[in-house]
Amino acid sequence: MTTQDLSGQKLGQYELRERLGRGGMADVYKAFQPGLERFVAIKVMLGHLAMDEEFIERFRREARSVGQLRHPHIVNVFDFGIERDVYYMVMEFIRGDNLKAHIARHPDGMSLDDALRVTSQIADALDYAHKAGMIHRDVKPANIMFVDDDLQQAILTDFGIAHILSQPGLTASGAMVGTPAYLSPEIAAGRNADERADLYGLGIILYEMLTGRVPYEADTPMAVIMKHVNAPLPSPSEYGRELPEAVEKIILKAMMKNPDDRYQTAAEMKAALDSARTSVSDTATRASTSASVTDRTAKVVGQSATRPSAAREEDPTSMIKPPARRSPLLWGGLIAVAAIVVIGALLLLNGGGQSVTVLPTSAAETPTEVAVALVTDEATSAPTETATDVPTETATVTPTDIPTEAPSETPTNLPTDTPTDEPTHTPTEEPTRTPTEAPTATLPPTPVPTEVAEVPENIARLSEAGLLSGLTPLQDEIDSQLIAGRDQEAAQQLDQMLATDPDNVEALAARALLRTIEGDAQAALVDADHAIEIAPESPLGYIARSDALQNWGIEDWEGALAAAMTALDHAPENPEALWRASQSQANLDRTDEALALLRQAEQSGARGFRFANFAGDFLFYQGDYERALPYMETRYRGDEGNSYALRMLVADLLHLDQTDSAYGTISAYPGVFTEPNDLTMAAYVAYRAGDFAQARDHAETALALSDEAYAATYVLGLVSWYGDRNLDAALQAFDQLEGVDFYDDFLNIAFDQELHLDRGRILMEAGEYGAALGAFQQALETVGQYPYIYEALADAHAALGETEAARENLRLALENTYDNPDEQRRLLGRIRELGAAQVAPATEAAPEAAEVVTQVGDVNLLSGLTPLQDDIDRLILAGQWEEARVQLISLLRTDPNNFDALVASSLYFAQTGDTTRALHNADQAIRTNPESPLGYIARSEVLRWGNSGDLSQALEAANQALALDPGNLEALWRASHINNSLGNYEVYGNMLYEAVDRGAQGFRFAGFAGEYLHYEGDYERAQPYVDAWHQAQPDDVYSTAFLAANLLALGNVDDAYATMQSFPGTFEGAEQLAWPAYVAYRAGDYAQARELANRALEAAPDDAPGAHYVLGLVSWYGEGNVEEAMQHFDLLENYPDFWDLFMNPDKAYQIQYDRGLILADSGDLSGAIDAYNRSLDVDARYYTYEALAEAYYARGDSSAALESMMTAIDMTSNPDEQARLQARLEEMRG
Repeated sequence: MTTQDLSGQKLGQYELRERLGRGGMADVYKAFQPGLERFVAIKVMLGHLAMDEEFIERFRREARSVGQLRHPHIVNVFDFGIERDVYYMVMEFIRGDNLKAHIARHPDGMSLDDALRVTSQIADALDYAHKAGMIHRDVKPANIMFVDDDLQQAILTDFGIAHILSQPGLTASGAMVGTPAYLSPEIAAGRNADERADLYGLGIILYEMLTGRVPYEADTPMAVIMKHVNAPLPSPSEYGRELPEAVEKIILKAMMKNPDDRYQTAAEMKAALDSARTSVSDTATRASTSASVTDRTAKVVGQSATRPSAAREEDPTSMIKPPARRSPLLWGGLIAVAAIVVIGALLLLNGGGQSVTVLPTSAAETPTEVAVALVTDEATSAPTETATDVPTETATVTPTDIPTEAPSETPTNLPTDTPTDEPTHTPTEEPTRTPTEAPTATLPPTPVPTEVAEVPENIARLSEAGLLSGLTPLQDEIDSQLIAGRDQEAAQQLDQMLATDPDNVEALAARALLRTIEGDAQAALVDADHAIEIAPESPLGYIARSDALQNWGIEDWEGALAAAMTALDHAPENPEALWRASQSQANLDRTDEALALLRQAEQSGARGFRFANFAGDFLFYQGDYERALPYMETRYRGDEGNSYALRMLVADLLHLDQTDSAYGTISAYPGVFTEPNDLTMAAYVAYRAGDFAQARDHAETALALSDEAYAATYVLGLVSWYGDRNLDAALQAFDQLEGVDFYDDFLNIAFDQELHLDRGRILMEAGEYGAALGAFQQALETVGQYPYIYEALADAHAALGETEAARENLRLALENTYDNPDEQRRLLGRIRELGAAQVAPATEAAPEAAEVVTQVGDVNLLSGLTPLQDDIDRLILAGQWEEARVQLISLLRTDPNNFDALVASSLYFAQTGDTTRALHNADQAIRTNPESPLGYIARSEVLRWGNSGDLSQALEAANQALALDPGNLEALWRASHINNSLGNYEVYGNMLYEAVDRGAQGFRFAGFAGEYLHYEGDYERAQPYVDAWHQAQPDDVYSTAFLAANLLALGNVDDAYATMQSFPGTFEGAEQLAWPAYVAYRAGDYAQARELANRALEAAPDDAPGAHYVLGLVSWYGEGNVEEAMQHFDLLENYPDFWDLFMNPDKAYQIQYDRGLILADSGDLSGAIDAYNRSLDVDARYYTYEALAEAYYARGDSSAALESMMTAIDMTSNPDEQARLQARLEEMRG
């Protein structure tokens, strides 16, 4: 399946007119349904979802369930279908806008009446759906639409889609379905969710409609998720919206962390909403003059009279708390889980060969336990982070050994934290607050000069510590205030300077950088562009512009890069411009360029907390822990109370095996660990350092704080064995974690820790070798093919005296150890110690199997790509897959850069499904010989399959091969196949026939050419290829089916029947069983046809259209039973878009057409004519017009008969058919 734009194409009866939007799981199209002459919306599932057979079944089942929902506030689902491998759902087309757009048009909040009415309608829809057993799981403004602009009728969309994706196996490990801003705490924490999760999301929507913003915002989706779990709910009054008590109570109850404390049903919530809407006057809810979007009289709305804001804030029972102050310098600990997830799950599980960068963000606390990854098709809104309730006196950060200025007076009303929007690749600046009111204490109105005569002592110390950039003296002064937590004073200072001198370039650049930190990137761009206008030759404005354009929410990486490069045009060695150019390249996934620019920035003296944040994390995620370390240390020195900075520093030290330093850093932490995650981190580091008593103390404290501190239980299991040698206690701890889905920053595969792996190691030390073997096998199945897991398995087998099994696992460890010669030599030594492995010598060619067929007619099954490739393919054709693998591994052990072996092994591993290894070897081949097309051919082979990645990259690789060797047929036919998958049908066809005409060879090409020539209807040219494909893979069900189908298309019914009868394998499932049933029907073996079709119905009683089709045909043509035949065709009405390899319109099979033939044959001419006309409404074919003409003629309607026959003649381009039909037309006229 492809994900290209399908506009202009048809899916079944639906004409796709335009693509309306794209999401993470589907494309949405506006389509036209000709039969009913109406527009519909069609959601087309993205290709990667169609790779899972379970998804297909869930899609069908869920679509049927959703299609049963009929409610005025739920979108109607009309149909679902499968066109080849495109899965789609047909829905009501709603012309109005969605709620997300309406909220965006009212940044200060919608009218209370509109908000309550919309929420009530959606609550009513949810109540109806919940009673029908349906949970939405992704209630958000983008999924609420309106039939018109006055918001009178809200429509809830996408019911059931999230449910389909939320099933096991449909997302990446640990992933969930939903949108971060609207995710309930139980879903965020990975627990089971029920209907009350939808009500939580609805509460957020009400909050957002009334305030113009969601309650929880942060730099990254993961940080938002964590806030749902832990952070208190900020009062709407903080965003300038005073609400009636009844409305605020509704929001509060809907958004309770514990589902048991929320409304228990949607009906209960709707009743509260309706009551509030009736009792509260809209004029008593607003402190502004904004009018209702549905009330065009522009009523003046007064101040809320229900209660003053201060009284609410002082209520100790309220769950709504004011925000706390925090340091703007570092990115805080809330997102630490996401950061370390990248260290392990992303960096290592991607084989270590791909760069992965995920951004941490700041916050005031670390959640208790959240182990989730997010799947979403919509980013959260511009974030406004609200921290936990922390006394204002603790807000100022004082770095160790770096005195800071005394903090300014704390304002009466605390400002809202507004973090920088972070991209998903490289970190930018630390967010600071945007004040909601001017602080009580203000700076003198006189401007502060850009030039300072003397550098204050605190600035000198901060500069010496590497925390100031030195961009300008003013910038260092402003940044020193940010480090001290006096961001309001910094903002005031810059505002006053610019009020006095609006063209002060240094002040404009400094304010732009400050505004970017505050999350107001648009305002930052205004300042940056003004600076550029005033001083186009200065780099300052371009640096500030680059900074703003990388803000999450803008994410214009190319624009940011252009701005940074322009700065470098004016100041080639400017370190601030260099590292921002590096950051832009990193965000564009250009790792090599980013690293080169980072090196230049370092050489030019780049420094400052912003640079340390970027460089430390970027290098860390590249696995360059040594180079990242000084930046991690700089960050932590700037704020030793910041738990995120501590985590990153400790993680880096552990990766460098500096355990003592990591433990010393933890021990010297100036604060107190009060969060379970922090305590578990400290426990793990103490365990690694051998301080088992301290590890136990931290772990037990974490468990006392939370019974979901699973990682603490893990640490206790490790300590119980390695500290106490208590096997029962260790295993008991691990037993408690079986089946628990959790993730910890340090207890993961990145740090060589995994539950089953550690269980196996402990059992090995305890002498329980058999049990250890089982644990290691579970580890292998859980986390994948890591070499040290294979080595652990080898140790267990060796301990049990199973030498051959030990050798095999060491060999597998060797195969999975890439680009590490030391490890390869060590493992080879261990293999030699066990005795010589029986592998073919590297210098010998692969043994040719006896009687291997390599030529079928004019088709050579060997491609001739290289002599080695032909040798390996001979083994594959002989079924000697293991021998082929051993041969390739032996060659690569001798010479890891053996070019032909790299290419051949890449093709081998692609065919066996090991795409990671296949892609690695293809890329290694390209690096070894970039001037040869073979490596690119191998890369295109790996990438052209949907389970391995990007078709555009596959096409690029095939085109690179053709650029190097324009006549290479192996590259040509692969480019043809990829173009077909991308929807470039004209290019695909031209390339396919060129490859055929020029004599492309090999069994891989035979399979492609046979299949696609067959689909093109070119059965004569397809025949030698499908025959060769079948000879190469006689036990493959698809090669067998295609051969039989092509033989039938050529009229060779007996040969097709014999092909199906001789198939050595098993036809599985309803679809496959219908194939031999149909062939038996065509051969006149009606008994076998019926038997096979009935087996298909037993396999899938509710989803076997092919079986019903065959039974309908057999009932009439075999048994003359028209009633039974019509019963089966009536059931086929549920599958109007049925398409089968054997029974499809291209082969003169269409449900209504065949119904008409049977009715005409039985004498029911009127019924036949009606069926033919219905067939023409769905898919007009010339043979249907011919049949219609014959029915009209038999009924005596000569005029209609002649008209239909002439239409049939006009519709066919086949000269023989035209002559035959013309002759019949003349007979009718005569």
